[in-house]
Formats: sequence, structure tokens, C-alpha cells
Amino acid sequence: MNPTNFLQFAIAQGVAAGVPTETVVILLLFPVVATVIATARHFIGLRGFGIFTPAVVSVAFLATGLRLGLTLFLGILLIAILARILVKRLRLQYMPHMAMVILVISLGVLLGIGVIGGIRDIGGIGQALGLDKLLTVGIFPILLLVLLTETFISTQISHGLKKAMTTTIETLVLATIGYSILSLQVTREWVLAKPELTVLLTVLVNIFLGRFTGLRLLEYWRFRELLRK
Repeated sequence: MNPTNFLQFAIAQGVAAGVPTETVVILLLFPVVATVIATARHFIGLRGFGIFTPAVVSVAFLATGLRLGLTLFLGILLIAILARILVKRLRLQYMPHMAMVILVISLGVLLGIGVIGGIRDIGGIGQALGLDKLLTVGIFPILLLVLLTETFISTQISHGLKKAMTTTIETLVLATIGYSILSLQVTREWVLAKPELTVLLTVLVNIFLGRFTGLRLLEYWRFRELLRK
């Protein structure tokens, strides 16, 4: 071990002790995904639900697969919208309101799993959406997607449904980019082979982003008429 390979040494020791390589890869790539999301916000103007939510959703997509992850995400959001409409009539305060919404979402997901499990042949559409893999997916990716609906509902309450849907689409775009980074064999091999360089580049990029004060690409489009003058 020396100052230029201390992470490689730690990774080798951890893997030799039984730490899964997948865990090491995700821990190394998660800050990279967060940095890419920050870059998309500062340079392009894609906001999404902050930086943590798209990054976590990308990890959930890695566990479920992109098609099934997108299907689950959109299905859970649809259930959340319907649940809020139903629960709103009870005139509850925010915390009990959200608990009731999560109850409806959980029951909806459970019902969906039961229906899919009771059908032997789910057909071409179900296979195209990746629903055949739902029965083998662990609980934690599903719980992450369920719990993240609180952010959606909070945005809907504060800024309206249109803003919440727009932000959701941006979150899905960012999460899909993050999923691509996490799943690409090239990036996975890179961070394992050169973890120290990965950390250094991540630090330098974030320092540059933190000092960037120019207009974002979407702002150039938004103010294009003013800039022409």
C-alpha cells in the first residue's frame, strides 16, 4: 500500500474478506452519479427532485432493471395520485395523510404482485415491460420507490400537479442516466481499476461546478429573445 493505491488496497482487502464486489462498485459510482446529476442541473438546468432522489432511484433501477423500474415508478406515482385524491376527502393533517397514502400505495403494489403471480402467462406486453421479473425483485427497491412518492406529493401540494409531473419526468431522465452509469461495464471496471483517480476527478468536477456562475442551457433557450437583443 502507498499513497497512490490506498483505495485499491482497501478494496482488495474488503473483497478478500467477503464484501460483495457489487457493493464496492455502487459505493464508488454513487458519488459519480450524484456529480453527473449536479452537472445536469448546473449546466443544462434539469432540476428533478434534488440530487439524492434521482441517485437513489437509479440504484433502484439497477436492482429492478430499467424497464421494470420505470414501470414500477410510474405505476406507484399513478397510485399515489389516486390515493391522495381519495385520502384528501378525510381532511387529515399531513403526517396521517401521508401514512394513509403509503397504505394505499402498499396495498396497490401488493395487489399488483398478487395479480401477476396468479397469471402464468402475462403475455407479450407484460414481458416487454419487465413485469415477469417483478416476482423475483427484492423488497428494498420497491420500498424506495414507494417512499419517494412523499417527495412527489409534497411538490404537488406546494406547486401543483403540473410542476410535480414536470419534475418527475426530469427525475426519471436523471435516474435513467444514473442507471446507465451504474450498469455500464466500462465504468464499473474503471472505478475498480482506478478508484483514486475516480475520487480525484469527482472532487475536481464538483469544485468547478460549485464555482460556475454562468447561464444554464435551458436558460439560454428561455431567454433567447432577450439575448438576441
